[in-house]
Amino acid sequence: MRDISNYKRINARFNSTHKVFDFLTIGQTFAYTHVKAQGISDNNEFGGPLSSAINLDPTTPLVVTDIASQPFPSDYTNNANIIRDPNGNPYGISHWVSKEMSNPLAFQETQRGKYRWSDDIVANVFADLKINKHISFKSSVNGKLAYWGNQAFTPKAYLSSANSNSTNSLFREIQRKFEWNTENTLTYQNKFGLHSLNVLLGQGYYEYNISYGQNTTYKNLPTNDWREASFNYDISATDKTSNAWDGKETHKASYFARVVYDYDNRYLFTGTIRRDGSSKFARANHWGTFPAMSLGWNVSNESFWPENNVVNSLKLRGGYGVLGNDAIDDFQFANFFVAGSNYTFGDNIVHVGYAPSTLENPDLKWERTSQFNIAADLKLFRNFDLSVDVYRKKVPIS
Repeated sequence: MRDISNYKRINARFNSTHKVFDFLTIGQTFAYTHVKAQGISDNNEFGGPLSSAINLDPTTPLVVTDIASQPFPSDYTNNANIIRDPNGNPYGISHWVSKEMSNPLAFQETQRGKYRWSDDIVANVFADLKINKHISFKSSVNGKLAYWGNQAFTPKAYLSSANSNSTNSLFREIQRKFEWNTENTLTYQNKFGLHSLNVLLGQGYYEYNISYGQNTTYKNLPTNDWREASFNYDISATDKTSNAWDGKETHKASYFARVVYDYDNRYLFTGTIRRDGSSKFARANHWGTFPAMSLGWNVSNESFWPENNVVNSLKLRGGYGVLGNDAIDDFQFANFFVAGSNYTFGDNIVHVGYAPSTLENPDLKWERTSQFNIAADLKLFRNFDLSVDVYRKKVPIS
């Protein structure tokens, strides 16, 4: 089955960085990936080509060259859609093993013309501006555009009495998704005496799942050859079906700040705070605030620390932080009406009806997970590192 299975992948990548001025650096990253894959379907609980090859009885030939010699010749003479090899000989049909099992070579022929594909583009551009020796500003824009889909031709086929198809069809599906974000940060960094200070202020905006998709199916095409199957055939409108959908866009915005302070590599402090907003919550609950801080003490850098060959260094640290989580389905706070609840009333005519799909929950808000920890980091006997952490994590019960 090697001739029906193939995989093609094309990658292209381009990076560049340009120092326009001593105070301005710009750059970009661009990557493109194309994939096209074709192959037979996988084995599963309903069978598959490998299961059929193992379970097919040994008395049934893979290819029948003499129909009259077969115990049930009518299988080959009474079925116009039987699958044949390039020489016109039918593939063998078993009367002893049926249900999901069928001749794997015949099954292979029904899989031709089926493939999946994807095109992915990822891009990033940035600018880094040094305002002075202590202050810098960085801005970046990132985006990802993806197209993917699949196409499949299903021929008329007779594989066995339990596995046949009297109607051919051509199916094509295409989907698109676009996501992008931008982040801007202002950084102050300075050392004075034994003090070291780094302060960052930032803003970000993110958009996800700007997407759509559609598929089309044509039935009863005037050809049963996958190489001739096309959507250009003028067939009956009743043999054409199509579906389309739009994705649910998600928007996020963030404001964040971070302070890192170090005194003589002995006393350490890091503090952060985020203010995040998500469109997955109702207007009153869009925003959440999530602080975090950590303290560290390098005890072995103190003047009173005795040099020894047992505990060479000791650092004590502790911290507390809150994380936000909005990993829920979109618009769970709202009550949407969907079609499908059709009804008759009075005139016995079916009317299109709408009904609520879910119960609204306007009180949905950010999940807040808090954690407190204390720890010690040691170097022992100059060759062994040991870290001991004790923490308490609190996750809200949903």
